[in-house]
Parts: sequence; C-alpha cells; structure tokens
Amino acid sequence: MNFCIACNDKHEKEELGKNGIVKVEVEPSAYAEEYKKASKFLEEDKIDSAIEIYQKLSKIEEDKLKTHAYVGMGSSYCLLQDYKNAIINYEIARKMDESNSNSYWGLAITYDKINQIDSAKIYAKKFLELEPDSKSKGLMKEILNK
Repeated sequence: MNFCIACNDKHEKEELGKNGIVKVEVEPSAYAEEYKKASKFLEEDKIDSAIEIYQKLSKIEEDKLKTHAYVGMGSSYCLLQDYKNAIINYEIARKMDESNSNSYWGLAITYDKINQIDSAKIYAKKFLELEPDSKSKGLMKEILNK
C-alpha cells in the first residue's frame, strides 16, 4: 500500500512536503525494515545515515522498493538543499516507474524551491492527474496557481 507524502494527515503531509520529505509505506519484503529505518533517520534529521541506506537499497533487484529508495534519496538531498541531486534522484525514480506519484510530488516541490515554476507546474499537474483525490493536493494547487 502506498500513501503519498509524509503521513495520512493532510496538514502534516503538506508541511513535510514543503520541506522536501517524501515518505512512502512499502510492501513487506526482506528490505522493508531497512527502508523504514532510512525513513526514520530522515525524519530525525540524520540525513547522511538515511542516504547511506537508500544508496544500498537502490542497488537491490526489487524494482518497486528501488524506486522508493531513489525517492528517499531525492528527499534527503532536498533537505540538504542539494537540489541538483534531489532532481537527479527523483528523475531516476520517475523513469523507473512513471505511475509513482511520489517522484512527481518531489520534483514539483524541488523545482518550486529553486523558482523554476514552469517545471514545478508540470510535475504538480502530473501528480494531480495520478492522485486527484489526494488529501494533500492543496500544495500542488498552490504551485499551479503561481
């Protein structure tokens, strides 16, 4: 089961999203606990530790979890304000699974942070196409209205 960004609560989801954190619940697997550990590190601002785990997970054979690892690295780099690497990792995730809304969310947030509004709008629009009933669509609509 996937949920979009950060949590199940709209307000918290949007607040964390503004900071660049993209959090995904993953299917049970041999690597799910490692993913959860990396996500916890990210929430605790232990970004280097999170990146280290996400990098290991990006090398596994399980494509869905690998995609989420790249989203996690994108979030990590966004928090470090390393927007170039955030975009690179979100783009890898997007190319691996074009139906994964989390990569579009991350790209929209990141491009918005660097004032590339036209690009941010493209990804916000795609996110809303994939997640029209998302509880956190407000932030994407804010980007589209810029």
